[in-house]
Amino acid sequence: MIKRGLRPARTVIVFDGGDAWTYWARRALFLANQVWGGTGFALVPHRAGVVDPVLLRACRAYDPDYVVTFGRTIAEIDHFHPGEPGAQDVRGALLTEAVHAAARSEGSPSLGRPSAEDRQARDVVSSACAPYQLVGSGGPLDDISSLVCPSPEFPAALDVPGAYRGHVLHCPPSWGGLLGVAVASRAGVVDPPDLAAAEPPENAEPWKLIRWLLDQAPGSLPRNLLWFPNNISTGVLAEQSPYAFDRTTTGVGQVASPWGGDKPDTAILGDTAEDFALARLRHLTYGRTIWLPSILGTEDITLTFPIVSKLYGLKHRPRGWKSGDLTLTSVSRPREELVDFCGRLVASTAATLRADSVPADGAQAVPAAELSWPGTGFTYLAVNEQFDDILPVPTVTDETGTTEMMAPLAAPVLNNPALAAHHGLSWHVDITWPDHHVIRGRRVDGSQLFGAKTSEWLTLARSSRNGISHRADRLDSVPAGIQADNQLARPTLRNLSLATYLDAKTNERDMITRISDAGQRTAQLTRMLGGRSQFIALFGGPLLPALRDLLPANSSTSDAYPAGDGVALHAGEGVLSFPGIVDRTGKLSDQEIRAELDRALRARVLRRGLVLRCQSCQSRQFLVVDKLGQTWPCERCDSANDFDHTTWHHSTLEPTWFYGLHPLAQHLLHDHGDVPALLAAHLSGPERGRPVKYQDVPELEFLKDNEAQVEVDLIAYREDTLIVAECKHSDDLGGKVKAARRTEIDKKCQAAAWIQADQLVFATTAPAWKPGAVGAIRAAVREFKDWPVCTTPVVRLITGLGATRPPQDEVLTFNT
Repeated sequence: MIKRGLRPARTVIVFDGGDAWTYWARRALFLANQVWGGTGFALVPHRAGVVDPVLLRACRAYDPDYVVTFGRTIAEIDHFHPGEPGAQDVRGALLTEAVHAAARSEGSPSLGRPSAEDRQARDVVSSACAPYQLVGSGGPLDDISSLVCPSPEFPAALDVPGAYRGHVLHCPPSWGGLLGVAVASRAGVVDPPDLAAAEPPENAEPWKLIRWLLDQAPGSLPRNLLWFPNNISTGVLAEQSPYAFDRTTTGVGQVASPWGGDKPDTAILGDTAEDFALARLRHLTYGRTIWLPSILGTEDITLTFPIVSKLYGLKHRPRGWKSGDLTLTSVSRPREELVDFCGRLVASTAATLRADSVPADGAQAVPAAELSWPGTGFTYLAVNEQFDDILPVPTVTDETGTTEMMAPLAAPVLNNPALAAHHGLSWHVDITWPDHHVIRGRRVDGSQLFGAKTSEWLTLARSSRNGISHRADRLDSVPAGIQADNQLARPTLRNLSLATYLDAKTNERDMITRISDAGQRTAQLTRMLGGRSQFIALFGGPLLPALRDLLPANSSTSDAYPAGDGVALHAGEGVLSFPGIVDRTGKLSDQEIRAELDRALRARVLRRGLVLRCQSCQSRQFLVVDKLGQTWPCERCDSANDFDHTTWHHSTLEPTWFYGLHPLAQHLLHDHGDVPALLAAHLSGPERGRPVKYQDVPELEFLKDNEAQVEVDLIAYREDTLIVAECKHSDDLGGKVKAARRTEIDKKCQAAAWIQADQLVFATTAPAWKPGAVGAIRAAVREFKDWPVCTTPVVRLITGLGATRPPQDEVLTFNT
């Protein structure tokens, strides 16, 4: 059962975040206001082509279909960059002085090309996300990079049948500055902003406007916020009027996907373009987010009632705050200022609302770089009554876990008659798989998402935060006069497993992956046990101490098993009795241990038998139960022995059953192959009592031209976090040779960069990493040059795997 949703495009508009950022932000919002679904467009500023990493992470969570910039008018170029040489038209041709002068004298609004810095920043944002891409001769190319309305990808809002065309509340062209941006972001912009617009003059009752900006009942609003068609004013109230952005929402509404836990409100403090953009991105992605520029009175010692009542949460939490109800953050403000604001907020809340007790930890100051961006609880625009359709589809799952549709879904037809009547309308389809084990939101060749029955030229697809998104329209040859349903794309899609995703990412670099030699033993044991989870449960679970004791260091039984509960057959191979296994497994009852042993015995990974002594050559040996009979052959001299008490290792009334390991398992433990299993058990464990979504691929090699480039002990996908891990039984990396240690760490960094990993883990069974190893990790990660533009992965140091205490899990910090 597949979930399917239809929606308009999700788009990021990149703009200049320099000194004139409030103008360019309003200009971008004006362009978004012309597009169907444009109220859901996000804005991202840049400074000389550089985008703040916080915003790049926010863009990944927002998950745009397109990342665009926009052209500048002749008037804008002359106003903000007078005398700038080399202005270009939309085709990239230089504008002659005559053409430039004529356009200036006629007041022509003709668009030129975006600036080089705009295009540079757009490429950076795109590389951090997974927008639609075409595959050209020179490699992947973004499908759309400029915002042009109307166009097939950005249909004009007012061309949609039934679009509202009456009076609206909007940001007047003459309103600039922070207040102008705040109004434009909330209500929309109908007319292009004035180039010379400034902060509006102070209103006689500014608190009413502040209340409205904070989503509270404002009373009356300034009448100059109203826009009327044909400039014909009527007697309407501004506060009861629809917004300009409402003209972009014909047939669509805001919906929210399920949230995995409590969703705190978020307030972003600060006056910069980055603060504004972060607030809009966060609100479009999760909702319940507000921007708090200084014009709202955030610098006052005692905060105003609108701010207090909004942040205290009277609407959502009638009894006031609970711990962690509000997250306060900022891109531009240091932590100290955030903490100061929290203190003033608590004091102002207690004084203004006369609250008996206002918990000081109700508002938490979190720097923007430390904000979390969960993979659930998204808020987005979708076609009304068609955002959560459940459809049946036959599928097949291969040995890696990749699921493929064997038949296409029904055509993504719009049910709304008004929307369906617009033949130039374009929309997008979100496909969510029931098991959610898709590697979401990472750039991958769209053709990898199509099943074998679908041509890669049918339409465009991408890995999205929902699972898979594709354009509803067909891009291949569509015969004239064909039925409307058949003009829509009906691809068969693949839900990529982690292993298939890794293949797709390495193919982009003309590489392949294969299981390492050590991984072959893990793979065989996994097949014997019936699956990866069973392997992790055995070799990373409570039986592991007993399994390790089946590999004695020497052949002396008295040294290896002083309690007499085992036999050392020779160095590296021993057997244990059931009481011996129980004594080494402290977390399970005898019944639970018996159940675990039976599962391993059925899989032949563990073997039950007797320790016998040949009467001819006197060699001691472990004879599995399958070979037992009234007579048995010696494995060394092939003599026939009677099965009686003279051959029992312990001459008692009855022989003792012992348990030994399959040779594959012996090799695995001898080579410390249990360490990745221990880490997998740690990573896949429940969180706050609930199970987590987890899959992994152990002991993998990356090869180019049949030469191994990197070997990775474990690659895991936990919830929406992709992890590359190095597993050791020692407390060092690469031995005592510094160059070897650095090479080892650099290779893991390279693998993490190739597959867009979120975390880089260094795990060991030792109680702690050596300081030299920690320093080498910190230096290598900091100096690595090929990290993706979004950010370096989080580095975790996990120690004490397999110990009686829970492992220690530390996030490695870096000096900025």
